[in-house]
Amino acid sequence: MITPYDVYCAFNKARNKRVVSEEKYRNRLSEKNLLQIDRTAMYFNTVYSNIDLNMYMQCGLKLWKTFNQSRFLDERIIEEYKQQDKRYKRSIKVSKDDIDRSFEYIGMSLNEYCSIISSSYKDHLIISGYIKNKIHSVIVVYCIYNRLIRFDDLHRDYVYNILNNYDEWVSLMYKWEDYIKQKNEEYRNEEER
Repeated sequence: MITPYDVYCAFNKARNKRVVSEEKYRNRLSEKNLLQIDRTAMYFNTVYSNIDLNMYMQCGLKLWKTFNQSRFLDERIIEEYKQQDKRYKRSIKVSKDDIDRSFEYIGMSLNEYCSIISSSYKDHLIISGYIKNKIHSVIVVYCIYNRLIRFDDLHRDYVYNILNNYDEWVSLMYKWEDYIKQKNEEYRNEEER
C-alpha cells in the first residue's frame, strides 16, 4: 500500500532533494499540497496500482522543470509513463544488475514466488512485479520457459511484449541462465535454513 509519505519520498528522490522524516514532512507543506499528496497516494492504491511510483515521478520531472504537487495527477505524466514503459519493456537487453535487482525485489526462490497469487488482482505476483518494472523480463521468460508459471489468456496480455518476441528473449535468457540459476539457488538455500 502506498502512503502519502511514500509519494512525498518518491517526489523528493526524483528531484535529488533531502527527505525529512514522516513526522516532519507534514509540517513543511501547505494544506493544499498535503491534500494533493494524499489524493495521489489514493490514486496509486487504486487506479494507478500497476504504475511504478518512482518512474512516474521521473516522468513528471522530465515534462516540467517546475514539477510540483499540483501536477502530480496530470494526464500528460501518464502518457509519458506509458511511452517510457513501452520502450523499457520492448528493449531486449539485460545486465547483471537487472537480475540482482529483480531477485532483491522477489526476496525468495522463483519456485516459491511463482506460486503466490496476488489477492487483490487474482494474478501471479510475478506478473504484478513485471508490470511495475520491479522484475525484469528475462526473469519472467526464465519462469515461463521452465514452466514455473502458467497463466490464462487474460494474463498473456500483460506479458505481450515478451510473448511477441519470445524467441529473442529465450536466446537472451540462455546467456544468463546459469547466473539466474545461481541466484535462485542462493535464495532456495536461505529458505531451507
